[in-house]
Amino acid sequence: MEKRKQIDHYALYTLCNKEKLFTCGSSEQYSKMFELAKNGITRHELAYILYLCSNCKLDIIFGMIAPLFKN
Repeated sequence: MEKRKQIDHYALYTLCNKEKLFTCGSSEQYSKMFELAKNGITRHELAYILYLCSNCKLDIIFGMIAPLFKN
């Protein structure tokens, strides 16, 4: 089973802005993603959330978020 990790809000926000992720989601969905990340989220959960609200391939998103889950 994949381990949940708390993701730093600023790191996730910076990644989304830099990589143009979550450009197809609403403000409410964006807030919910940050809430989930703050409380602990798996790499797969975050990747799928970003995939659903972005114009980017899933495998590329997995690569982009990998640094968030180190350590």
